[in-house]
Amino acid sequence: FTNETSYYIILSLLSLYSLSIACFCKTFYRRPYPFSHKFLQCSCVLILYLFQIWPILKNIFFTFILYNNNQELIKSEEKALFWHLIQIISFMLSGLIFVGRVPERFCPGLFDLFGQSHHAFHLTIFLTSFSQANAVFEDMLSISLDNIKHNLMKDILYTLVVLILELITVVIWFRISRPTIERRYKIDFKNE
Repeated sequence: FTNETSYYIILSLLSLYSLSIACFCKTFYRRPYPFSHKFLQCSCVLILYLFQIWPILKNIFFTFILYNNNQELIKSEEKALFWHLIQIISFMLSGLIFVGRVPERFCPGLFDLFGQSHHAFHLTIFLTSFSQANAVFEDMLSISLDNIKHNLMKDILYTLVVLILELITVVIWFRISRPTIERRYKIDFKNE
């Protein structure tokens, strides 16, 4: 295994773990959700995100904090790191908004229709995706075309394998949780 292959395998396993936890939470937790529900969901997503973004975090740290005058940066690399930094900040902000239920926690009733934490969460996730797309665009400007062609097929293959494994995971969780969900809805219908 190369470092890149190990990185993809660990990232894939963390992705499957995160999906399994999300399926577990959807099956076994009901509204009003306890804190453990948000903790489980957010912790596995955060672990996955931090592992995925670790190479970029190292690059940002060594470029901007331990700046070396001998280190030459291409303008597109500098722009890419800037966009990656915005992406990281907006992702962390979206997690804080999701867990902290900001702003309705501080002004109950004022944000019932518009401006609730769910809306702010989606806005910050959009900002995350937008800045990540810009960062990837700037990254692609700074690498050679031969490198892109070489890794493209391997990346597509990894993506398809992980997608198939995630679909299988969802089907397995659906089969496991179906009796529990059906019992829950029978009880809910009897109470109405």
